[in-house]
Amino acid sequence: MKIVYLTSVDPSAHDAAAVHVQGTCKSLSALGHKVLLIHPGPTMTKPVRLDWVESQICCWWPPLRGGYRIFDWLAVQSLRKVVRSWHPDVIYLRFGASRRLARTIKLLSVPTAIEINGVEFDSNDRSLATIRSSDLILVDTDRMREVFVDRNKDLENRVHVHETFVTDPEKFRPLDRDDCCHLLGLSPDCIRIVHTSSFQSWHDFQTIVDAVLQLEGKSEKDIEVVFVGNGPLKANLEKTLTQRLGGIRFRFPGSVEHEKIALYLGASDIALDLFTRSRLENGKNMGAYKLYEYAVCNKPIVTAVSEDFVPPDWARDNFALIPPEDPQALAAAIGRIIHNPLEWAKKAATAGDYVRANLNWDRATRTTLVHLERLIAENGTALAK
Repeated sequence: MKIVYLTSVDPSAHDAAAVHVQGTCKSLSALGHKVLLIHPGPTMTKPVRLDWVESQICCWWPPLRGGYRIFDWLAVQSLRKVVRSWHPDVIYLRFGASRRLARTIKLLSVPTAIEINGVEFDSNDRSLATIRSSDLILVDTDRMREVFVDRNKDLENRVHVHETFVTDPEKFRPLDRDDCCHLLGLSPDCIRIVHTSSFQSWHDFQTIVDAVLQLEGKSEKDIEVVFVGNGPLKANLEKTLTQRLGGIRFRFPGSVEHEKIALYLGASDIALDLFTRSRLENGKNMGAYKLYEYAVCNKPIVTAVSEDFVPPDWARDNFALIPPEDPQALAAAIGRIIHNPLEWAKKAATAGDYVRANLNWDRATRTTLVHLERLIAENGTALAK
């Protein structure tokens, strides 16, 4: 299958969206399909070479106001040229709002699928124009399908659910804790709690700080909390929280390369995955990429869930589940893990085994391919008629 993957995500970035693009393209290529990737880049020359696709076209996205419009125009022009010269079987979109793209898709007469992720979905007219121009709409959860179809009932037959919440077991895996501490210059003689995020919201940050301060003096070892990623008022927070408060320390490494996150997780004893109430619709955090990254590293996990959400069996038994924005519940969960390390190590290993076997890019991509193959077959039948 020849696939044009058109995305407004920079695949060389260090965030969840980039990891998703990388994982999908790598798996498609590994399964024998030819992928031509059209993607944005910060410069007009010397794009980062991606050896896991057949070929790539990097379209300039200048870092200035209105830069997206320039990228949008370049990307659509590139798509037109590729379709004329390469004759792809399908176009796969993970793209921002674009009426220009919507008009072009209608003219190209190539089966087109678009991927919508709930946390990124924007229901404005430009986004809907792109979505409506596509023959297949892939969403990430059953809840997202319900919400989308409720607003766009005429598109119901085009909307399908596919797996996107997976991880890369080669990039994230169990590592020796002492080795990771040595590589990062961290002390191994403490209980280390790690929270990773491309942006740490103030609510999550405050909940974690309030909870950990309740644990002061209740552990035989010092407690160190590491916030990997950019946070609210980071410079101001560093002035107060990087200082030692009794037996508690706070660290702010800031934004790091995605591969380095695995080292911080390897150096940790507990991993946190928190969402505010407003972001927990239908247990949205169970779809967070970092949750699976934590799991395949065999780390005990504390995560927030909404009151009406029933987590899957593998998570219910192996994670410490708490209400959102509840420092007391978070402190209690961390305390249970600190005082029963062997029991939670077994739970973490069980969760890691499940994720490695069932929630990986190969399996998820095979599910997506079923939808794409059906789309191509249906389109071919329609053309024949």
